[in-house]
Amino acid sequence: GWALEVADENTLLAVVSDHGFASFRRQVQLNSWLLENGFASLHPGAERGTTSYFVDTDWTDTQAYGVGINSLYINRKGREPEGTVSDGNDYEDLRTRLINQLLAMRDPETGTAPIHRVLRREALYSGPYLERAPDLVVLYNEQYRASWDTILGAYPHGILSDNLDPWSGDHCMDSTFLPGVMICNRKISMPDPALEDFAPTILSLCKLDVPTEMTGRNLGVR
Repeated sequence: GWALEVADENTLLAVVSDHGFASFRRQVQLNSWLLENGFASLHPGAERGTTSYFVDTDWTDTQAYGVGINSLYINRKGREPEGTVSDGNDYEDLRTRLINQLLAMRDPETGTAPIHRVLRREALYSGPYLERAPDLVVLYNEQYRASWDTILGAYPHGILSDNLDPWSGDHCMDSTFLPGVMICNRKISMPDPALEDFAPTILSLCKLDVPTEMTGRNLGVR
């Protein structure tokens, strides 16, 4: 409101958030799920839940691993040092199996599906660095998120547990539950603005060329 009071008719004012926020009540141990469903293995004698950073992972018998909050990687031959999955049919078949089985997961305490969508990377990303993107992106349901242990490459006992951490809200669920906010003092032509649209819009308003690699659109601010 204060900014609007001093903005004249030639001034564009836009307040933009890159995401919303939601409650985080239940956490998913993604690597433990991979382990219990035969997609990952530990070295003989390894004790679950005692190490992080994939220290006890037997990469020669592991097909997939989760790292970070939403990223699921295939242990690919030629990319990972001890890759086990060949490109082509083996890679695509594995991604399909992972998607189907992850979507079929249910929380025994609530009956809810913890995972809302699982997307192939090419459905989200493009450009010269696509190969560096995670092979699958796991998008969690409302109130669910990857566990703190999943982020650090651990295999604790159990697959679902309560989030008892003081960090009780998050923005790393499926984006359909977490719309961002845009407040603008001018009309826009597009009915569904996205965060990636603001860079080309600002460049266009400044009468600068929009680089061809940008995926956003000019929102047609009037």
